[in-house]
Parts: sequence; structure tokens; C-alpha cells
Amino acid sequence: MTDEIEKYLFLRTRLAIDLSAEAISPLIQMLPLLETHALTFQAERHSGHGFVWSNGLVLRTSDERTCAEFADDLAEELAEFDAWAIHDCESDWIESPTGGPLSSYFASPILTPGRSAMLFLCEPKNCRDPDELASQVRDRLPGSAPVFYFRGGRILMTRAPDPYRIIANRVGTLADRYEGFAGCDRDGTPFEGRRENHGIWQSVGFEHSRFY
Repeated sequence: MTDEIEKYLFLRTRLAIDLSAEAISPLIQMLPLLETHALTFQAERHSGHGFVWSNGLVLRTSDERTCAEFADDLAEELAEFDAWAIHDCESDWIESPTGGPLSSYFASPILTPGRSAMLFLCEPKNCRDPDELASQVRDRLPGSAPVFYFRGGRILMTRAPDPYRIIANRVGTLADRYEGFAGCDRDGTPFEGRRENHGIWQSVGFEHSRFY
């Protein structure tokens, strides 16, 4: 029997999150409740209320299937999203539309072996040049690349082998310029800002989340 492997799902909705229950709910029902969590930013500026991007979310779950098999079994549910990607942080991935930034990242010949770290960026409202801001973050993390985009945010991945403290220190005060800044290092340790924070992963009930 194949061991279950942690997988990440990047999902971009066609409508705003709070109008996308018809897409999100059927997918959630197909995932193991006790092993599936959703990313929610928990920045102090929001008085403890979690939030996500306005048109997308990230799920973390465990499954023994390959990413392609997983996507095939969820084809009907995934078809309701504008774009999606599934990966295991290392060598297995699939995305739609095909041939997108996640595939380019994993297919890069300059990648070093091992798992990837992720940065989840929620851009400040009315950000004049989000690409430039993200480029400044990438300059401090050589080999990093954007792999998924949302309205008002994006996900970067990097093969930097450093623990979250070093990643956060390298990004430094740039993290403070984001509405939400969180991530997971290669060991899977979650952090927000410059602190370890397991609270960024919450149960798929979304009872503590605020969508805007």
C-alpha cells in the first residue's frame, strides 16, 4: 500500500470567494475532513480574524494517489475553478491550465534536489506595483519564482534549504509591506511574518475565516 503524501491545492475561483460556495463546497466534501486544512492569514492588524485572497485559497491534505490520479478523480469538482494546481512540494505536480508557472518552476534545470518552501503573499490594497514588490522578495531568495496568482496576491516557491527563521530574516521588513505574509519552509514549518504560526492552517469548516 502506498503511503499517504501531503499535497497542496492552489485554487482560484471564478467569482469572489464569498460567492463561490457552489465550487468550493463540493470539492471540500471529496477530501478527508480530519486531514484537510485551509490557509488563512492571521495578521494582528485584523484583530485575530482570519482572511484569504479575494478570489482564491490554498488547501493542504494527505492522499496516497499521485497528483494526476488525484486530479482525475476530482475532475468534475476542479472544473468549477478558474485555475488550479496540485503538488507535493517536491517532484509531483499537475495544474490547469497546463504549462503554467508551477510546471515551469518544477521543470527548471537549476532546481536543487529536495522539497520546496512556499511564500503566500497577500498584497496591500491599492498596491501600485505588486510585481516590483514581489521581485524585491525574490531578489532576497535566489531561485524563487511565482507559481500561482490571485487577485491581490500570489504564491512564490523556492528550494532554499533554510529554516523559516532564515527565510523570514532574509525577506526582512518587506514582509511588513504586505497585507498578509505567510509561508512554509521545506520542513513544512508554517510561519507568518517572522514568527512560527501553526494557526495559518485551519480546518476546512472555515468557521474562523473572513472572506472579503
